[in-house]
Amino acid sequence: MKTREHRIGRQIEVRGMAYGPTTELGVVFLFGRLAPQLGFCVENVRPHFPDCLATRKGRRVQIEFELWASDYANHGHAAKGADIVVCWENDWESRPKKYQHLEVISLKDLAGAMPRVCSGAAPPTGRVSRCLRYAPPRRRASRCRRVASAGCR
Repeated sequence: MKTREHRIGRQIEVRGMAYGPTTELGVVFLFGRLAPQLGFCVENVRPHFPDCLATRKGRRVQIEFELWASDYANHGHAAKGADIVVCWENDWESRPKKYQHLEVISLKDLAGAMPRVCSGAAPPTGRVSRCLRYAPPRRRASRCRRVASAGCR
C-alpha cells in the first residue's frame, strides 16, 4: 500500500499548530484554535455544507471552510447557503455579485504566516499549494525541535 506524502505549509505563530494548513481540514483545525480570539463560539461542526454553526456578537452565523476562498463557488455551494467563508487565503477579492454578501475571513494573516519557502519554479496555477511540498527538510526539522522544546507553544 502506497502512503501519501504529507504536505507542509508555511510556518505559523499559533499555539498548538506549527505549520499552516494545506487542506480544508487544516483550515477547520486552525479556525478552532483561533475562534475565541475572533469572537466566535462554535456550536456545531459537520462534514457537509455549511460546515459550521457558530455565534458571534450574539448573532448565529453559518460558516463554510475552504482552503481558498474561491473554492466556495468552485464546489458549487449555494450563494445564500452561508454567511461567512473561512479560508487559509483569500484569492477571491473580486468575486461575482451573487457572492458579494459573504464575509471572507482569511486565516493566513491572523496566524502570522512566514514567507513561503520554495525550491524550483513557481506553481503554474499561481496558487502556493504546489510549493508546500518543497519546504527544505532542514527547516522542518529545526522547527520541530524548537516546537518540541517549547512544548508546542
